Amino acid sequence: SLPAGQYFIRCNIGGTKTGGSSDLAYQLELGGTLVGNQGGFDTSSANRVSTEYTENVFEIATSTNLRIKINSAAGTNSITSTYSGMIIRRLT
Repeated sequence: SLPAGQYFIRCNIGGTKTGGSSDLAYQLELGGTLVGNQGGFDTSSANRVSTEYTENVFEIATSTNLRIKINSAAGTNSITSTYSGMIIRRLT
């Protein structure tokens, strides 16, 4: 749960996939609402870590929960914590 304030949040999910048609898309969720841009795996080649990340600045009026939501998955994907991470920086 994040207290009220303004935040910079950057998230990346890393992993591998079995082929070029495998895909994974994710987005940040604040208080049950999807926010910001969508991140995902590179669909052009197999066995890649996520090359697209979600990065946004948010204003939160009251304490709220932050989650990563998987919007879609196609093919066989494996998420690895080694290449996944999140940066949360409070601006105000």
